[in-house]
Amino acid sequence: MLRKLITIVALGATIGAAAPLATAQPPSPPQLLRKIDRGARRIVSNVDRTVRRTGHRRVRVMCNDGRVHFGRTRAGACATHGGVRIR
Repeated sequence: MLRKLITIVALGATIGAAAPLATAQPPSPPQLLRKIDRGARRIVSNVDRTVRRTGHRRVRVMCNDGRVHFGRTRAGACATHGGVRIR
């Protein structure tokens, strides 16, 4: 009796686990194209963002007003803060 119960439960679990796998359908061609297009857009946007960020260098400088300011050049960072502090 116990052996039959274990067999039935194991068989039910096997069929229950295999049923969703058998009904799954592969994605249609338009869905595949959308996924590929979305991936390509993400790659292009990430590369573009990286190129834009590395193209602009920021310099950290201590200015004559006693504070640290950032800019593309030392003179540009301290242009409105009294100039660059000389050590």
